[in-house]
Amino acid sequence: MPCFLGFFVCLILCKVTYDQGRIYESGFRGESESEELIARSLPNDYYGIPNVRVQYDGKESELDMVVVGKTGVFIVETKN
Repeated sequence: MPCFLGFFVCLILCKVTYDQGRIYESGFRGESESEELIARSLPNDYYGIPNVRVQYDGKESELDMVVVGKTGVFIVETKN
C-alpha cells in the first residue's frame, strides 16, 4: 500500500511539473512574439527594451518591455 501511495504522489507531482512547464513555455512564446511585433511596428525614433529588471523598496520585478519614444515611456506587460 505505501508503495502505491508513493507512486500516486509521484504521478501527481509529475503532472503539476508538466503543467507548470507548459505555462512557462506559453508565456515565453508570447513574450517573444510580442517583442518581434513591437520591433517591427515601432517608428524609427522609438526604442523597445525587453526584459527590464527594476528594484523598488527591496523587491525586484521584471518589465516585459519598455518602449521609449518622443511621446513618452511605455511599459508593456505581455500575457499569452
